[in-house]
Amino acid sequence: MTRDTANRVEGTIAELLAARGEESRRPLADPAPLPSTEELDVRNLEAYDPDSGLRVPVRRYGPRGQDEPLPAVLYLHGGGWAIGSIDMLHPWVARLAADLGAVVFSVGYRLAPEYPYPAALQDCLAVLRWVAARPAELGVDAGRIALTGVSAGGALAAGACLWIRDHGGPPVVLLHLVTPSLDDRDDTESRRRDWGPTELSPVLVRESWDGYLAAVTGEVPGTAAPARAASLVGLPPTFVAVGERDAVRDEALLFAFRLAADGVPVELHHFPGVAHGLAGQVAPGLRRRIDETVLASLREALFDA
Repeated sequence: MTRDTANRVEGTIAELLAARGEESRRPLADPAPLPSTEELDVRNLEAYDPDSGLRVPVRRYGPRGQDEPLPAVLYLHGGGWAIGSIDMLHPWVARLAADLGAVVFSVGYRLAPEYPYPAALQDCLAVLRWVAARPAELGVDAGRIALTGVSAGGALAAGACLWIRDHGGPPVVLLHLVTPSLDDRDDTESRRRDWGPTELSPVLVRESWDGYLAAVTGEVPGTAAPARAASLVGLPPTFVAVGERDAVRDEALLFAFRLAADGVPVELHHFPGVAHGLAGQVAPGLRRRIDETVLASLREALFDA
């Protein structure tokens, strides 16, 4: 799919879109047990932002018996801006909330190609403003909010932080990027390489960007593709994790290097042999290290600041 033919979907992205209704209702395969209902208070809510008039579905995960404000995490799922949902990501987000001991909000942003940029970004910003404006109601500390984005969600998280830097908004204590898709250009070695049938396809990355940017005319803004931002000065402290066998590997590494050069505190992890989403068959020790590293960065930013 190209930007000139956004109403016609072909190829691998077409297969994903055709299955979107079914896949959005199916939890991700996850062999580990879900947190028990005794651990978490899970609520389906609707974020209403009076500034934009947007209403966005949100699922709130928090500890049961919570009696004091806790740090908050906004979880922005991946899926090439075209698939994914609150239900589909429920197992992972529930476990994140239980392991972290914070309040996590899973954001049901609008999907491309029906809703191209800036719809999803607007939804994420609306939820951020909604959470920050209702700390007592939601049981959160508005001064300790992190944005975590996976894959396409990484572009949304970084784009939101760029928007806040330039236009104002609630402060973010950590920009947490897991295998982020940040650049719509196909200029890196990892985007040109064929990683094999079981890995993220560069063609799928290309088609996903085309759907997301279908309504963009002229130069692509940094809030859409954060790698295009002229400067990263002023972004919050950032965590970046990416695997070796990932089409978005190089853009994630380059973004982290640019953050450091622009004076932004950045923590970078490159995991050998690991695929997109920090997935794939890896040794149990490496899997534990990946999970502990991703969680530790959030815990330190939210609880040790």
